[in-house]
Amino acid sequence: VLMEVDQDGPGEDAGLRRGDIIIEANRQPVRNIDDLQRLMGEVPAGGDLLLRIERIISGQQSSFLWIPVRLE
Repeated sequence: VLMEVDQDGPGEDAGLRRGDIIIEANRQPVRNIDDLQRLMGEVPAGGDLLLRIERIISGQQSSFLWIPVRLE
């Protein structure tokens, strides 16, 4: 679960929000922060990381989105 999104960072630019749940990165499962950091490290600077997220819309209703994030 994203606890915060850096203002003016690549996540905010891509539309990530506080509370989003990252499920996959580049079509590989993300179970914890170590998985996410490892997958981010495999992307060259200026490359894109494709995230699949779950976003709670209202109450218990969820939406699943694919969001490309350009890494700096």
